[in-house]
Amino acid sequence: MSFNVVNTRIVWSVASKAPTTGAALAIPANTHLWMGSGPGLEIKKTQGKEFELEAVRQGPAETGDVVFTDGTPLGFNHLIHVVVMGQDLQWVEGAGDRAGESLLRRCEEKKIRDVVAHPFHRGVTTATLEPAREMLGSFLRVMEEGVAVDCVTVLVADSDEQKLLQDLFLQLLSGS
Repeated sequence: MSFNVVNTRIVWSVASKAPTTGAALAIPANTHLWMGSGPGLEIKKTQGKEFELEAVRQGPAETGDVVFTDGTPLGFNHLIHVVVMGQDLQWVEGAGDRAGESLLRRCEEKKIRDVVAHPFHRGVTTATLEPAREMLGSFLRVMEEGVAVDCVTVLVADSDEQKLLQDLFLQLLSGS
């Protein structure tokens, strides 16, 4: 299932079937841009610590910011580090809202039309719904303004997470 909001389409894809090439891949990050957990750790394990070193050189970053590094070895033009955690690797309330907006606006500035994004919070469940609400709410707000990003693909772990995020997005749409 996908949703069109003004100029942008938002779709969900199970990570195992995710696009392996494209303009940009966005991963959650901490203020120091260490790649010690989640998708960042998986990238570091498969591609080497150079990815982390390139990002760390650009840090530290404020929560809500996005940092661009080279993603070509991954099949993407850009790897985008979306800063939503502090140095302690704990979610910072409100970071998802600021980061979602920063992600889409910076993609628009760089003329990136398609972005594949990991959820900003690992393991989206009903117990951890607020970070997902922040991320999707900011996406919706910026999409409604007509941001020039054609497609945002949100990666999900499984069909349960996909249903949870789609239902949340529908709730947000009905409230806007």
